[in-house]
Amino acid sequence: MLQLIRRVFVVSLMIAAIFAVLFWVAYKWVWPYITNPFIDFAMLKQETLVNEVTLEALVVRSETVVRTPSGGVLHPRITGGSRVSKSTVVAVVESPGTSYPVPTPVTGVVFWDIDGLEEVLKPGSVLTLDTVPRFSPVGFSAGDQTAKGEPVFRVVDNLTPIHLQFNVPRGVLPREFLAENQRWRLGFGDGQYRGRVVLVYPDDGLTKVELLLNQYPQDLLRDRRVSCRVVTCEALGFVVPRTAVALRSGRPGVYTLSKDRLVWNPVRVEGQLGTDVQVSGKGLVEGEPYVVNAWLAQDGRRI
Repeated sequence: MLQLIRRVFVVSLMIAAIFAVLFWVAYKWVWPYITNPFIDFAMLKQETLVNEVTLEALVVRSETVVRTPSGGVLHPRITGGSRVSKSTVVAVVESPGTSYPVPTPVTGVVFWDIDGLEEVLKPGSVLTLDTVPRFSPVGFSAGDQTAKGEPVFRVVDNLTPIHLQFNVPRGVLPREFLAENQRWRLGFGDGQYRGRVVLVYPDDGLTKVELLLNQYPQDLLRDRRVSCRVVTCEALGFVVPRTAVALRSGRPGVYTLSKDRLVWNPVRVEGQLGTDVQVSGKGLVEGEPYVVNAWLAQDGRRI
């Protein structure tokens, strides 16, 4: 009985050894032969990786509300969005038997909509306003009936800085961004602008931040609430898809093609954006082929 057990044990070891050899041969020779045609290559190229966070802001600007001197029918003389000088007659109000000119008391850009926040939002109001009411802007056009003292248009000074007020949820921006005098880079459409943090106020799970902009898109003269992109990180490096990064002993690396063999190069992941990551490493050279689908690659494999 003991001899039978020994024989079974020896036979089992032999079978296991045979399978191990077959597996090694398949892995070393057959697997590369099968998978080589399916390996995808791309060229290493240095690109700028930009990480952005989209936030909503309230626009605070220097604007003057102009009211009618008398009740009557409104007749605008200036198109909305036009820049006018001080004392320019922007509209005329006609009442029975007479007409009243409505001049602008300041120089700036005329807009025919009033949202009720022109005299509420001021620089620094981010610290005192818990919530900002949402009013539907009231617009005026030719032939509208107005009452005496009714606000009909506003004049925005487009030559002075504007302020943006943000409520930033915890963890959305890096901590160093939430400090006075910190510089932010903002994206509006295709344009980018720089602003400086002038006020920071932590408040119940979020941080109220006020930013000053000396240059800004013209839309900010009109809109009260805007959406903008805050650039949190920008760096130059090799940008590859996540599928190109392979782990060996817990370290990330990228397979490149050196002559006719694959070489695994250890890398450092500098950042990520969507399905791409930015990597750096001594073995990476611009223009060198790398493996996109790294799970099919092996270090030292001949291609």
